[in-house]
Amino acid sequence: MHTPVPIGSKPGVSKLRLVYFDDMTTLPIVHDLEKVVKTANCRRMTLAEVRRTVAADECDVALLPTPEALRLPKVSVVPCSALSLLGPSRLFMIFSKVVPTEITRVLVDQEDYGTSLLAQTLFAKKMMVRPEFVKSTVPLDPQNYDLSGRDGFDAYLLTGKNAMVVRKEVFTFSWDLSLAWYEYAKLPYVLHCWVARKGANLNRLDKEIGDVARRNEGSGDIANKSADRVGVSQSGMKTIYERAVRTAFDGNAVTSLRRFAQDLQQARIVQLPPMTVYTEMPARRPVGI
Repeated sequence: MHTPVPIGSKPGVSKLRLVYFDDMTTLPIVHDLEKVVKTANCRRMTLAEVRRTVAADECDVALLPTPEALRLPKVSVVPCSALSLLGPSRLFMIFSKVVPTEITRVLVDQEDYGTSLLAQTLFAKKMMVRPEFVKSTVPLDPQNYDLSGRDGFDAYLLTGKNAMVVRKEVFTFSWDLSLAWYEYAKLPYVLHCWVARKGANLNRLDKEIGDVARRNEGSGDIANKSADRVGVSQSGMKTIYERAVRTAFDGNAVTSLRRFAQDLQQARIVQLPPMTVYTEMPARRPVGI
């Protein structure tokens, strides 16, 4: 856990204030960022700290999950690099005890990347159902949480390692959200993107960030670093990065952003209940791994 630090340019220094979070889903576009980017003061934070910094207007450029970035009226997407999932990735999964049309309550992993918004959109557009999404305040680690127990939830939205290690056969229904979006929209799902304050002078920062992504793309070393960090196989991470992850910000990514923003807005035509929180301690019995 990183200690939150107020962000601000030093007197007389015109470098942009840049914040980002560093984990298995962002490593292909942020690896060695601080060593390479010369026109910004870079700060690595947790995702929660990046969210707070952006909300407090204490940075110029930030890396954010796309579903969250599209809801911010005071930022613009930086056209340099983004991280997209093209087809199945098993990084963001819905696991359900019942068939899709019977899902009424979904428990969302504590480390959600805004994919709950993607899930709500896909449920509304593809399944014609609008379940209640409940945000967990405790880890949903399947080694400690009984995913098959009677906890009042029909389904779970798991991310990252937690999504990768659960056996799908244990459940009645499972849904890879990146694959679901691709099958629905025939476009890559843009997971993370860089955003900047509207009117900010990037002073070539966009090129520098783009160069970082291009240099890191296809790097086996990055897959190994990510695998070691989360405790999954290196071959598994290499497969995800090679087959499912794209770092180019091209025409398909732009189209996907617009399509997702449009569908998200349409999915809100019928009001959903506000997302509540789940604070009970998890059961101590592993399941499905």
